[in-house]
Amino acid sequence: MSQERPDWYKRADKGPFAGRPFDGRPRREVETRIAGGNGHHRKRRTYGMAAGFTGAALLALCVVLLLIRLQAIPGGESSGDEAPAISVADGDGGSAGENDHPSGTVRAEGISGDGKLLVVAQGEESRTTLGAPSCLGGETDIQYRGNYNVVYEDGTEQTDIAVLRNLTFIQPDDGIVEMTKLPFPDADVFLLVPAYADCHGLTLYALAVAHDGSGAALLDFRTSDGTTDSTSYYRPGAMPSVKDGLLVLPSSEGPGGETPTGPQDRKFMLDLSAKAFIQVQSDGAETGGKLERSFSFGGRAYRIAYPDKNLEYYTHAAELDNGIVWAPAPAMTGLDPGQELNAHPTAPFTLYLHAAGRDGKSGSAGGPALTELTPDNSLKLLTLPLKDGDNYVFLSGLYGAGDYVVYSTYSRQPGMNQPYREQLWALDSTNPGAAKHIRDYHSSGGFLFSLGIEKEEGDVVTVVGTPDGDGEYKREALVYSLKTGKSFVPDAYREAENGIEYVKDGRNFKAASVY
Repeated sequence: MSQERPDWYKRADKGPFAGRPFDGRPRREVETRIAGGNGHHRKRRTYGMAAGFTGAALLALCVVLLLIRLQAIPGGESSGDEAPAISVADGDGGSAGENDHPSGTVRAEGISGDGKLLVVAQGEESRTTLGAPSCLGGETDIQYRGNYNVVYEDGTEQTDIAVLRNLTFIQPDDGIVEMTKLPFPDADVFLLVPAYADCHGLTLYALAVAHDGSGAALLDFRTSDGTTDSTSYYRPGAMPSVKDGLLVLPSSEGPGGETPTGPQDRKFMLDLSAKAFIQVQSDGAETGGKLERSFSFGGRAYRIAYPDKNLEYYTHAAELDNGIVWAPAPAMTGLDPGQELNAHPTAPFTLYLHAAGRDGKSGSAGGPALTELTPDNSLKLLTLPLKDGDNYVFLSGLYGAGDYVVYSTYSRQPGMNQPYREQLWALDSTNPGAAKHIRDYHSSGGFLFSLGIEKEEGDVVTVVGTPDGDGEYKREALVYSLKTGKSFVPDAYREAENGIEYVKDGRNFKAASVY
């Protein structure tokens, strides 16, 4: 198996042919009869002609029974608990013989909190082995071909989403392919990657399961050159991800993956209304002589310019009910390579609000609507202090909760590996006076930190893990109410997938993870 194989392709042995074809009493009987009597070795004896015929007949009977069990030849009975039978088809010889799987085989699945996606064989699918190692896979890897239905299960209902025709899967075993799940604000997106290895780029399909209960859909990919396709690709050995609300596909451009500046990742904005991923400008790309970082909120792309290639990390944005809160990277020094620990701002971070409803430039050729965020088209909300004692203040995170801004900062002296302290704050964008301190915390140096926001309730939920000295952590949860400005300990809590579940006033809530 290639070392570059993504670890999400490691599967348990759950294929339909993983177990022994039969066991228990029938197997022991056959083994006993072949071994002779009770299974112990017997001394060699000389038999007459009749005895020889009798022994040969018994042996032939055992072989027939064995073939019935192994290959389900006509006349054999199969228990409902056994693996599906296969029939050997005529082939052209060689090590890559072809079989036919029965229709209805589940080849891939993706499980969301809102439902389940299944990729099911439509009719029979062919099955071969590759037969020789290559960049497509190993010698014994299995190749399936066929037509497949994409089905969405929501409770007891099933809905056909799409049909993928003449599709080829290449996998290391017979197991069900687990789709890659990527969380977006309005949907869970599942990436179906039929082949786990390739010479240049791994082909993928994207399917979305909406959180509003409207169901699932197969997504198109609309690229910046105006083309639309049902598939895209990413570089072998890399993994797709979500950054700033955008799908990031690591790319290899050109036959060898070379470009003048190296491989250029591609970014796509999810537009559920169009059932599409729409390509946007990649971070760090120059537009009109400017470096810009792209964000995606509510079906619109936003760009923030920054003056130096090392300042992308210090540019932030988040969506509020009344607009987009954002912070450009301030002027900084100590950005030379190898001097990262000396980097610090020479001007303070500033938060701005770009009000909802302001017009932006429309996208071109089916591209997303676009807004350039600048101080001229935004309202200044707050300027952070430049220093906290002898430490410089950095903005590390920006999140939205209704009309409230939740943001995190850390203070650090130049040359320090760890921050002096980290803090969480809240600011009402409709009445931007002084920010309110939520809590101090540590997220590095052996400490753990989780942050979730329940927007309807206006609750900011944090969990801090402190080492107890015995290799374990003491965990404490705290809920801060944006409505009252007060903190309290929840009645109970649990860190769950994509959030923190908690209990207050006898009711259950879940704060969506943001950190």
